[in-house]
Amino acid sequence: MRCPVLIAIALCCFAACSPAAEPPARQLRIATFNAAMGLEQPGELAAALARRDDPRLVQLAEVLQRVRPDIVLLNEF
Repeated sequence: MRCPVLIAIALCCFAACSPAAEPPARQLRIATFNAAMGLEQPGELAAALARRDDPRLVQLAEVLQRVRPDIVLLNEF
């Protein structure tokens, strides 16, 4: 009589155990921009970045801060 009771208890214990939950899938955010700054002279980009007044750069920075991508690709920069 003890053996069937022990088997029943063991089956209940195993049935109550659930497999380990899988970790949630991580989302990878990728952002790509065609910046097309059109700057011709050496140092123009550095000067525009230092001034922080170019509307294209300000808009780009705002989007990057809001979206917070893991990977950023800047084309024609």
